[in-house]
Amino acid sequence: MCLNHLARFWGRILFVMLVVLGTQLTFKPILCAQTRLSFLQCLDLAVSNNVQVKISENSVSTAEVSYIQKKFDFLPNVSMSLPVNKSFGNSADIFTQQIAVSPWTSQPSLGASFVAFRGLSKWNELKNAQYTLSANQYSLEDLKNDIRLNTALAFFQVLFANDNLEIARTRLDLLEKQLVNVQKQVDAGAKTQGDVFTLQSQLAAERVNAVTLQNNYDRSLLDLILTLNLDPSEAYEIERPDLINAEVEELEALDAVFQSARLSNPGVRQQEFRALAAKYAIRTASAAYFPTLNITFGLGSFYSSNAKETVLDTILFDIVPLYTYGDQIPMWTQFSNNFGKTLSFSLTVPIFNRMQTRQGHRISKINYNTAELNVKAEELSLYRAIQQAHLDAKAADAKFAATLAQNESLNEALRFAQARYDAGMLDFLAYLEVLNNHTRAEIEQTQAQYDRILKRKILDLYQGKPLSF
Repeated sequence: MCLNHLARFWGRILFVMLVVLGTQLTFKPILCAQTRLSFLQCLDLAVSNNVQVKISENSVSTAEVSYIQKKFDFLPNVSMSLPVNKSFGNSADIFTQQIAVSPWTSQPSLGASFVAFRGLSKWNELKNAQYTLSANQYSLEDLKNDIRLNTALAFFQVLFANDNLEIARTRLDLLEKQLVNVQKQVDAGAKTQGDVFTLQSQLAAERVNAVTLQNNYDRSLLDLILTLNLDPSEAYEIERPDLINAEVEELEALDAVFQSARLSNPGVRQQEFRALAAKYAIRTASAAYFPTLNITFGLGSFYSSNAKETVLDTILFDIVPLYTYGDQIPMWTQFSNNFGKTLSFSLTVPIFNRMQTRQGHRISKINYNTAELNVKAEELSLYRAIQQAHLDAKAADAKFAATLAQNESLNEALRFAQARYDAGMLDFLAYLEVLNNHTRAEIEQTQAQYDRILKRKILDLYQGKPLSF
């Protein structure tokens, strides 16, 4: 009986071991390769995947079609008509003037009409469409620049969050090693158990801080992925650019930066072309005051199934000829005999149309004035943005230089405090204060380095320079 219980017991143990082993073999996680994204790839993906960009591209395509159509509007309208008619019942024959069965008739025609003059309205409409197309193209580029800037900010935020996390991990590793050393000193009688408890409590706080920074990094990475309109369920890794060796050019004067940006900024150029389009809209509205001259040219012929040849039968009283009707005239012969041409000129002079022309002209002037004000407003907005960016760049340069000097001094202070703490000449709280100051200095220097480069890239973007390292 005892042997049976023992056999069942070991049988259950073996079964559980096999289940656990099978579970580990079955559900062993498969590590998927992460997709690496560089800075330039992020910019390209953000632009190509953005829905608003696609909508703006459709607006550009629509404006391009409209511009092409305005070119074709200079050509005449050409149309052809080929009617075939049949009436049922009897009717008067137009040839014999007798009652006869209604014939089959056809009256084909080919016509062309052309507006010779309408106050140069077609030319002005063409220029309006041309400048509207250019404005839409610059509007698209302005939208792309905004997306690139937002993507660059999100990309740098990921880098900054990652560096903060790495600094926290390095700090945590340092404290864990320090705990091992303190435990050895406690075992040797050089320190008390209270030093261990103090260090352990600090380690717990550092682990909580590391978890918080990990969450910040994950959230920053998710924000970037969503900005790129990528699938957040896939694994991505940011390819860090070489920011240490990144060249930072000397900061130009504010006026020089603005003048350079003024010539290439797509936002300003967009408003300028909209103002030009509004200017030609005024001329188009003015064309309604002028007469319109239309020229029409037509070709036509006629066929009837009742048409017959006329044959001279006799001459009555040697004066009046009498005819009889012979065979039916063939269709193509009728078309040839009845072929005719028309040319007409039509001059339409506007006299009164309930003041619609005048009010339309006034509205076009108001629209042009609004377009000019939009140019000035865009220039002012650009100047303010560049002024702020230029001031931020100067402040970033000064802060980066200050953090460099601060970090150098705190590196020496940390080495000195580490040596004193290891020798038992410095208590843990004083050592921790030096370590905290050093960690804050590292974070500030990293942030200042990224901020300095980012502020330069913002100025480059305003001046039409590519965002690259």
